[in-house]
Amino acid sequence: MWSVDDRWRAARLGDQAMSCTVWPVMRGQVLTSEPLEIVDGSLSVELRSGQVQTSLELSIADPDGSLFTGRPDAALAVYGHRLQLRAGYAGVGDVPLGEFRVERVVPDGSPWRLHPSGRWMRGAQVLRVSAGDLLGIVADDRFTVPAQPRGGTVRVEVQRLVADVLPVGGWDAPQTVPSSVEYSESRMDALLSVMRLAGLVAVVDRAGVLQGVPDTGSGQVWEASAADVVEWVPVMDRDGLRNGWVVTSESESGEPLRGAEFERSGPLAWDASGFGRVPEFLHSPLMRTNAQCAVAAQTMAAKARAARRQTLTVTCAPDPALDVLDTLRLRLPTRTIDALITGIRMPLVDGLMQLTASAGWGVLTDV
Repeated sequence: MWSVDDRWRAARLGDQAMSCTVWPVMRGQVLTSEPLEIVDGSLSVELRSGQVQTSLELSIADPDGSLFTGRPDAALAVYGHRLQLRAGYAGVGDVPLGEFRVERVVPDGSPWRLHPSGRWMRGAQVLRVSAGDLLGIVADDRFTVPAQPRGGTVRVEVQRLVADVLPVGGWDAPQTVPSSVEYSESRMDALLSVMRLAGLVAVVDRAGVLQGVPDTGSGQVWEASAADVVEWVPVMDRDGLRNGWVVTSESESGEPLRGAEFERSGPLAWDASGFGRVPEFLHSPLMRTNAQCAVAAQTMAAKARAARRQTLTVTCAPDPALDVLDTLRLRLPTRTIDALITGIRMPLVDGLMQLTASAGWGVLTDV
C-alpha cells in the first residue's frame, strides 16, 4: 500500500470524486505537453499463478487525430510506448499507479477518409487503449539459446533472469537455486519457478521495479469503513480440492525422485473418508533429492490447505493507495476479520471500486 496520511482517508470517504492523469512516455521521455484526456477507463489488478497481473483499459480523447496516426513517432502506438498513471483526491495530492506498456490502440468509429486530392484526412477521434504491466516484457523475452541457473541465491538468479529487462528491488531471498537445472524457452516460467522456491510473488511496483512479495501478503493493512459494502456468498466446489500432493524430479544422474504428502485426518483424510483419493502432481526439475521433493510436497500441501478459503467482495469509494496482497481488515462488534486482497477493479473516471479478498472458511462461518 502506498503511504498516505489521515487526510487521504477523509477525502476518499467524502463527497469529492477521484481524479486521474495519464501521460504517454517512450524510453522515459514524456511525449505530450499536457496529460491525455481520459473519457472512460478502468484499472484491474489480480493475483494469479505466482504473479500480480495488471491491465489498463482507457478511452482517450484525440481532438485533432494527432495522438494516434499509425506511425511509430505518434504519442500513442505499440512500439515500446508506455502510459504513466496517477490518481488521487483534490487537497491531499495523488499517488502513482504505475507505468504500463501499451498493447493495443484502436480508434472508436473515426476512420480516416481519402480526400479527392489524394491525401488522407483525419479529425477528432476517441482511442480505445489497452495496456499491461511490465512483466509482459519478461514473458516476451524468451530464451533463444539453452540456459540454466548458475547455482546462486534466488535473489541473484532473479536479477540475472531479468537483466536488461527490469530493475530488481532490494528484497532478499537467500535460498539456493540448483545449478544443474536447464530452463525451458520461457523466461517467465523460469522466473516464477525460481521465486516460488522462496515463497514469493512477482510484482512490478509503481516505479516499474520487480519486487518479490511474500505469498502470505505484504503485511500492509487496509481497514474497511462503515460506508463500504461487504458481501459474502458461501460457495463450495469439489473441483480443485485435493487431499494428496506428489512432487517428482530427477537426480543429477537421471534417477527418478519422489516425495509425497497426504491428508491424515478430517473429512479429507486420504485413507478414511468418503471424499476419495485425489492427488495433485508437480514435476519440479529444481528438486535434486527425495528429501527436497518431500519438503516441496509438504509445502504444496500447506499452501493448498491455506487456499481453502472463501471470497469476500467489497464495493467502496476508490482508493488508489491500495495494492493486491495487502490485508483487508473488517472490525466487527465481537471480533476482527483479516482477509488477503486478491483483486482490485477501479474505475478511473466515475464509479465505485470493487475488491476481492480471501479469508478462511472457518473465519467467516464462525461469525
